[in-house]
Amino acid sequence: MWTTPRIQAAISSSPINGKIILSNQLAANTLLNDNQLNEDNHIQFYDQDSLLGDSLIRRKTLKKTTRTSLSEVSSFVYKFSSASSLELRYQLLLTGNKLQSHSFDQDSIAKNTEIDSLAINNKLNAMHHKIGFNYKYSWKKTNLIFGAKFISDELFLRVNSEKIFKRRYSFILPEARLELNPMNKSNFIIAYSSDLNDPGADQLNPIGNYSLPQAPIIGNKDLKPTQIHELSLNYTAIGKYNIAIYGSFSYYFDNIVSQVDWQPNAYNNLIQVSTFTNVNGMYTARANASIDRRFNDNKWGITLYGGATYNHAITFIDGNKTINHVYQADPSFRINYISKILEFQPSVTYAVTMSNYESIVYLHTLTSNIASRVEAKLSLGRWLLNLQTVKQFNFGYAQSLQTNPFNCNAVIDYRFAKDKLTIKGSAINIFNQQQNNTQSVGTVSVTQTSQVNRGRFFLLSLQLNLSNNK
Repeated sequence: MWTTPRIQAAISSSPINGKIILSNQLAANTLLNDNQLNEDNHIQFYDQDSLLGDSLIRRKTLKKTTRTSLSEVSSFVYKFSSASSLELRYQLLLTGNKLQSHSFDQDSIAKNTEIDSLAINNKLNAMHHKIGFNYKYSWKKTNLIFGAKFISDELFLRVNSEKIFKRRYSFILPEARLELNPMNKSNFIIAYSSDLNDPGADQLNPIGNYSLPQAPIIGNKDLKPTQIHELSLNYTAIGKYNIAIYGSFSYYFDNIVSQVDWQPNAYNNLIQVSTFTNVNGMYTARANASIDRRFNDNKWGITLYGGATYNHAITFIDGNKTINHVYQADPSFRINYISKILEFQPSVTYAVTMSNYESIVYLHTLTSNIASRVEAKLSLGRWLLNLQTVKQFNFGYAQSLQTNPFNCNAVIDYRFAKDKLTIKGSAINIFNQQQNNTQSVGTVSVTQTSQVNRGRFFLLSLQLNLSNNK
């Protein structure tokens, strides 16, 4: 069961003497997950010459995941004139991820015997400091913003209450943005941004995660965080037809990639061992465009959308490094209706993904799906109701494709105490069905699997708004 307590607060001030603007935002989140997994595994044991026998293993696993975060963001803006200003920002982010897992063998009378070798008690704490500045200058219908940010991340990993390592990373990353408004109803933006992604606990843990004996995960404590650099273009035009065109190019330095190797265990059966390394040379290009037409005083609208992505990925197959070219396209058609109390939006999307491995022709894959979606929002005073349903048809397999053939989510919000407090109840995946299509590739084989996972989630949260903005 997932529970998600969340506290958010924001404080800002009006300009002081028309030149200084101060703001501050604080947010805290906790995410808890307790679940039980029951397994019945029929396992056959072999040696090189003969069949030794087979057995039925019945196992129960109890897992508990706790994720906490505390974020504080402060901003200081000084306006030199109506055309130029300087902003200084500071962000402190504290995160904690704790995983506890205990596995038990069950005999014929359901007596539990804990398996000590499969127990997990990992805790990864992180402290992120981000200090940045940007300078903005405006003239006529042009805005120019450039700046940089200093990022310092400190990671601290404990495994079974023992300190594994403590490490700090520091980076200086630039950012820039040019915005043109040639006409009042059109806008053109070119932007450059950069950020970091830290490795996770399993990716760093050199002792290893053996909670699944057939698929152990062994981390690499020398992993570096991934640097993401992105250049993007965005054009919008508002009129009888609303047009939006977007394109981006992202390059990844020290991207974290998993290596899956098949190794024999004590019974000479092959087990799937996952390890991690940093690689360069991965990049992604994305482009999409949409056109929207409104009718009847904007109550009705029709939208046509089309997107395409190319991903130049690096992967390892049986220890051998190879390039995977991934092509994706996702055209869609959407209708929407908006009134004072109701928003209603049905849509249909077709998505296709093609994956080509260099020098390995038989590993080429093709996956496609058709999704029909309905989103509705009903506003009744202090009550807000949201409903989302998706029916999806899947064709083919990919290395990692997770879909919801039939999914329904519902959310109810209630605001009170002069809109300072909001209580929200959510029911996610009401119809209790999720399909997972996977493909395992090896030097001489391809294994394709389709699974249906069942699980409903119910969330209850309370949000406090301390903003003094009117």
